[in-house]
Amino acid sequence: MNNLNPSRSLAARPCSSRFAAMFLLPASDLARASIVFKSFSSCHVRKFFRQFVLSGLLALAGPVRAQVADVTVTVSAPSAVMHSTGLGVGSSVYDNYLVDTAVPGNLKAAGVGMVRYPGGSYADIFHWQTTSITTGQGGYIAANTGFVNWITKDVIAAGASAIITVNYGSNPAGTGGADPSEAAGWVNYANVTKGYGVKYWEIGNEVYGNGYYTGSGWECDLHYNSTSGREGQDALGPAAYGSNVNLFVSAMKAVDPTIKVGAVLTTYGYWPDASQGVSPDWNANVLQQCGTNIDFVILHYYPDGGSGGGTNIIAKTSEIPAIVSATRSLINTYCGSNAPNVEIAVTEANGDTFTNSYPAESLFTADLYCSWMENGAVTMDWQELHHSPPATFLVSASNGGPHRPWYGALMSSLLARSGDAFVSATSDNPQVRVHATLRQDGRVGLLLINESATSSQSVNVTVNGPALTSTATQYQFGAANFAGNNPLPSSGVNTNTVTGAGNSFTINVPSFTMIELLIPVAPPQLTIIPYGTDVILTWPTNYAGFTTGFNLEFATNLAPPAVWRTNSTAPVVSGGQNVVTNPITGSQMFFRLTQ
Repeated sequence: MNNLNPSRSLAARPCSSRFAAMFLLPASDLARASIVFKSFSSCHVRKFFRQFVLSGLLALAGPVRAQVADVTVTVSAPSAVMHSTGLGVGSSVYDNYLVDTAVPGNLKAAGVGMVRYPGGSYADIFHWQTTSITTGQGGYIAANTGFVNWITKDVIAAGASAIITVNYGSNPAGTGGADPSEAAGWVNYANVTKGYGVKYWEIGNEVYGNGYYTGSGWECDLHYNSTSGREGQDALGPAAYGSNVNLFVSAMKAVDPTIKVGAVLTTYGYWPDASQGVSPDWNANVLQQCGTNIDFVILHYYPDGGSGGGTNIIAKTSEIPAIVSATRSLINTYCGSNAPNVEIAVTEANGDTFTNSYPAESLFTADLYCSWMENGAVTMDWQELHHSPPATFLVSASNGGPHRPWYGALMSSLLARSGDAFVSATSDNPQVRVHATLRQDGRVGLLLINESATSSQSVNVTVNGPALTSTATQYQFGAANFAGNNPLPSSGVNTNTVTGAGNSFTINVPSFTMIELLIPVAPPQLTIIPYGTDVILTWPTNYAGFTTGFNLEFATNLAPPAVWRTNSTAPVVSGGQNVVTNPITGSQMFFRLTQ
């Protein structure tokens, strides 16, 4: 443990999470005991912590420069809950290392909860029954990458969920678009025959890239089976796709009505979205057709860093709230009464080249995952599992280990696990990105990302909410992990225990570095008041950070081995407090709260 000041650390050490408070009650001296207990108020404790925190935490992460950022966290303002499927990765049937034995362990260690298959544009030429490609379409399928091999060796072995992109673009013979019966057969085999319980199913991949718009044409779509005259062809347009989505939904849900089916949308602010002056509007026309029948919409996110590459792209995540807002507005407009049920899934995302700034890719990945999660996405799937650097999640080699994005996913999973709530977190400095969570384990998580390549940042943090302890678990990863500008980190995430945290502190974040703090919520205060021959004990009914309540226990002696018993009198709720009235028996009694 890093103690900033031994005397301060001892004086300010909080109660353990098990012992919220403990009081000795001599029956003959209740009045004096009451005075002592009243002096131990939460107000006094907060003042005591603040007095020392401001002078102490400057040593948390090394030398501190002048203040450059103010960060404010409001625990009582949740934005979204982390889904078990939140941290995702895309995988592909052309990946020679897809089912290597190291894959599931690496996925699980990073907290990955969703894996996508069969891989981007390949989905629209892939046929699951035969693990083959549409006749007349070029492509390569690696050995042992069939559906069963993939889901058992990668997904199930990693404890993750699967998201499947069904073929929309082509039938096996290459004579037309895919038949919904092929997708329905896949649902039947996966969920009825094999019992895999695959919940999420996409209808095609980037269908707007099928040649309908000028400048597109990377996606196979044989609903119009000609290489010429594709621009503006109705059979390739958004209305036709939306109408066909209804046929897929009907066929697939007839097999398993519990699945969720999603439709492809363009991403606000990126071509060929209508916000870029492209007409007709893909999203509006698609949702007009199928908005009342789908369960989620599909976005892909590939921000462009321009000539600055990775040094610029890490700032692009600030546009994600606007993208979600615009998408949610479309859903509300066109999905009718189904709108509240429609989720947003980002099934492909990664960044521009990071060859000039290796640590930036790890920082960007963490920021990307957290930004989409705190804005309500059900998943964000990094593209892809194995790839030529940059953008590869794992090293593209036999049993390859973590690559740069893996560390961003790890830091994201340390901040939030399934069911944890993202809360409001703001920074007045655009180079300091911040994300915060209220975790189910009774801790507040704080992720600070310094996007400056050259300057450290001194960050003043204020956490509005329940009292926090002065001791925190710290994780740190960034430029210092990349020795000699090596493209792979030479060391993993640094972990240690620090003191000097609480609700207000200052911390130094080195350049191109992210620091995460997990700060326990201070246990609730047990208050005791004399009342004639009884004592009244009170504690909060709803104490932020604790998902389960506290139990009142008592003992008559602390001499080892102390025997603690559950207090037999049930609490009465009054004014947000648990209230217990206990008769005084014997010469002394001790009380404590336990979880």
